[in-house]
Amino acid sequence: MKKLNILPILIFILMGLTAYQAEACHVDFKVLEGEKTKYCAGDKLTVEVHVVYTHKRCPISIDDTKFKMSGIKVVGSTKWKTTNNRSYTRKLKLVVKGKKKANATLTAVRTCDLEGGFGEMKLPLK
Repeated sequence: MKKLNILPILIFILMGLTAYQAEACHVDFKVLEGEKTKYCAGDKLTVEVHVVYTHKRCPISIDDTKFKMSGIKVVGSTKWKTTNNRSYTRKLKLVVKGKKKANATLTAVRTCDLEGGFGEMKLPLK
């Protein structure tokens, strides 16, 4: 009788482990300097990109992280710094180019066989 009560618990644990393994890398952005509620052409800001590997061994390097931009351009950057064995940060200096859409965007993409990773930051434009 007690063996039947353990089965649902084991299934729940296995489902949790499977979901954890399928997670993609976490990518976050934080404005360090120049934060505003709305941005205009010529505005400058410094953004920190933070990537956390969710898998123990990622098949691609942190340097393989690709950035896509719309309405902004990178005018300077630091190299990736390791904050621990699965977490990395990098600073980007950005300049807003102009208003073609409602938002300027900065997107980070990591493509691999283990779900990769994706993060996006939107900057509202005036």
